[in-house]
Amino acid sequence: MKPAKNTRLISGRFSVPSDKQGGEPRPEWEDIEFRLAQTRLELYSAFRLLQQRYAAAGLSTENQPIRVEPFHFWRQSQVFVAIRNGQVVGCLTLVRPGPFGMPSEHSHPEMLGAVPVGSAVGEVTSFAIAKNCGLHSLDIFLGLTQLVQRFGIHNDVEYIFAVVHPRHARFYERAIGFKVIGEELPCERVEGSPGLALMVKLDANEACRSQWQESYDPENIRNDDSDLRPRSMTESQKRFFSQYLPQVDFRRTA
Repeated sequence: MKPAKNTRLISGRFSVPSDKQGGEPRPEWEDIEFRLAQTRLELYSAFRLLQQRYAAAGLSTENQPIRVEPFHFWRQSQVFVAIRNGQVVGCLTLVRPGPFGMPSEHSHPEMLGAVPVGSAVGEVTSFAIAKNCGLHSLDIFLGLTQLVQRFGIHNDVEYIFAVVHPRHARFYERAIGFKVIGEELPCERVEGSPGLALMVKLDANEACRSQWQESYDPENIRNDDSDLRPRSMTESQKRFFSQYLPQVDFRRTA
């Protein structure tokens, strides 16, 4: 599968979904970007999408226009976005361990015990896809997760964790090779909804669906010369977003 014409895939050359009958890239994939969020508008749009989708699912009762969490301010966090026609239609955050750990390691302590000591790890969280955006949600999922994999490998991350609702766990296992590493536990960050901790090794694609193994092939990623340097929040962005999370002292999130 080849990228659709005019598809701008920042920080990676991805294999995109094709039309099942003709084998050609679907037209709705034109003019889409999967990229590392950089501007305040991109971040605000991602956090607004998070709030909209989490509130609709009953995972947030906050009376705020956006959903920004303490870990978004951390230097080890990277927000990824899918953009179509200037609008953010999907987002995902990767958090690497720092002075504050990872978002879910306290609620799911089995995470760190599931990998060899000294392994470089990260957690993906804050995933949302816009409703009625004219794209299939699976397409956005593929683009964002491929970008996270590329970013992780280029920045020496070996294992990725995720905490998902139990009804979604089977998809993550079958689709891209995640493994369940713990038991179902409540997650305070999403109003006590149940969550299962999952793990995947970034440089292994054998457990992916057969039609996606090429897309997640680590050898293709190692030969990718895209700019995948981390782009965490700037100090001015921290000051702006701190108004939505006043208990966070942005000066102590470096």
